[in-house]
Amino acid sequence: EGPLTDRTRNYRRDASGNFIDPPSRDARVLIEVTDPFAQPRYPATSFCEIGTYIAEIMGAKDHMVVPMDELLRSISGGKLEATEWPYTYHQRIFEHPNSIPFRGPVNQMDLAVDRVARTPHTRRAVVSTAMPTVDPFLKEDVPCLREMQLRCPKDVDGNLALNLNTTWRSRDLYKAWPDNVIAI
Repeated sequence: EGPLTDRTRNYRRDASGNFIDPPSRDARVLIEVTDPFAQPRYPATSFCEIGTYIAEIMGAKDHMVVPMDELLRSISGGKLEATEWPYTYHQRIFEHPNSIPFRGPVNQMDLAVDRVARTPHTRRAVVSTAMPTVDPFLKEDVPCLREMQLRCPKDVDGNLALNLNTTWRSRDLYKAWPDNVIAI
């Protein structure tokens, strides 16, 4: 058990303003999924409509992401409209806005998969959702998923086994984790 923490903006309140959700505990947790395709494949405690969420993670809502120049203007001068998104995970992973304008978006996942395929023991097959020029200035919707690392160590039989390690800024084990598992 970690220490109790203050409730965050995500905690629900009743009509009187009293908290419905109990306070959380800060804890570093390692969860190992040894057979990701075993049934039940998706956690029963998910809060999302699974098919819709999978479509979103696969890029169905990337068209809603505000273009970078407009996003930077809205950060400095106001706020985004409710129908505008500063990012999607799919966009940050597969079409990360490049800070070098003439290079275009970067497909980090393709680069990471290629790197680990060429050198299975590498520790450099890393994908980041971070954008230091944007994220610290967002008032809402800062990415919780920060980094993914692919590695292929050998298992006990000498076979390569793909490991995916993720790092999160914020993660609620009871409310967000099941949906995060679906996304990953």
